[in-house]
Amino acid sequence: PHTLRYDLMALSLEVPGLPQFLTLRYFDDEPFLPYKKNSSITDSQEPRIKDHLRAETWGRETDDLQEEEEQLKGMLAEITAQNGQNTDLHILQATFGCELQRNGSTRGFWKLGYDGQNFLTFDQKTLTWTVDGPSTQKNKTFWKTRAPRADLVKTFLDDICPAQLQRYLASLRNGLLNT
Repeated sequence: PHTLRYDLMALSLEVPGLPQFLTLRYFDDEPFLPYKKNSSITDSQEPRIKDHLRAETWGRETDDLQEEEEQLKGMLAEITAQNGQNTDLHILQATFGCELQRNGSTRGFWKLGYDGQNFLTFDQKTLTWTVDGPSTQKNKTFWKTRAPRADLVKTFLDDICPAQLQRYLASLRNGLLNT
């Protein structure tokens, strides 16, 4: 099977030497197209994609990630404010992507974590978010109402991610990706 995975991390406060937002993208568990942002400075590298594919792929991916960055940072700000944790460092993580099975079918995944603990997992079959671990009803409601919309997650997992994965596989077959 082949996989495309995104690991995103947002920090609630600026920390010297650390990016306030970081995205690691993996194609078959190999990192490519890293993206990190500290305040208004964006540092991006494109180590696995050859020049003639780089501009198109990087532009499309970066636009999508800037949207994800804003959503994740907004969610983190809301969570820390709600919990009265504005002055402490907190981390919100998101991991999502898709896997192309040998039979041609795809399986998607999407998880959210807070301060290193998984707290929400998207169920692709029922199109619902599940709160991981023990939690009060108030916490469950809080997290579920702030999770990405199920219809948008479904579209990403069912359509967008598999299409991106197929493009990367085609590029690899055509020798456009460095291995």
